[in-house]
Amino acid sequence: MEFLLAVRNQPHVVAISDRNRMLTFDELPQHDDTHNWIWIVCEKIGDCGYVLAKRIGENHAVISIALLAGCSNRGLGTNSIKEACRMLVGEYGILEVIAEIYHNNIPSQKAFTKAGFKIKNTIVVSDGRTKIIYTYKASR
Repeated sequence: MEFLLAVRNQPHVVAISDRNRMLTFDELPQHDDTHNWIWIVCEKIGDCGYVLAKRIGENHAVISIALLAGCSNRGLGTNSIKEACRMLVGEYGILEVIAEIYHNNIPSQKAFTKAGFKIKNTIVVSDGRTKIIYTYKASR
């Protein structure tokens, strides 16, 4: 869990996060295999980041990703998102995966689009920032 906290609290991740601040250990999501999932993104150089997903209702999930600065722009994010979606759909019965991405988070927008997500709409959140809502629907 220390690794998750270290990745989540990097300045470039904090700047595009919901809370827009560093998290404490107690605020990290916990993996429980039914409602919250955490996957570590690994490469030959070591652990590079994580993908989080949280079940919403019976068959929807919200997904997010964070990578260490030196691990971006190499396709790791896109591949990790695809694999997480494959597992969510195939193993956990999720029919729709949702990503809420701030308008200034261009790397995530590109990675989720390449992973097959489509723009659903945009919203303005309470702090005035704009989020783009992306969805990935399971093939039937």
